[in-house]
Amino acid sequence: MVKYSHLMNQRIAILLLCFPAITHAEEEKIVFNRDVRPILSQHCFACHGPDAHERKGELRLDVAEDALKGSEIGERRAREMRGGNT
Repeated sequence: MVKYSHLMNQRIAILLLCFPAITHAEEEKIVFNRDVRPILSQHCFACHGPDAHERKGELRLDVAEDALKGSEIGERRAREMRGGNT
């Protein structure tokens, strides 16, 4: 019985130590320039970046507002980034 109690205490201690990190990660918001832009830069900017001559399909992904155009969620997020709610 003593071993079981000791193991449970260890598991609880580990969970309590990890809990702030887990909850903090869930609360962190996605930031376009920090989280999204590096991925797009590596995989998409050659065809969908700042060079209008090389851009394919008139889709520009290097500017957050342009990248978010075309979907209801994207349009709402673009408005939030500009500071408006409508």
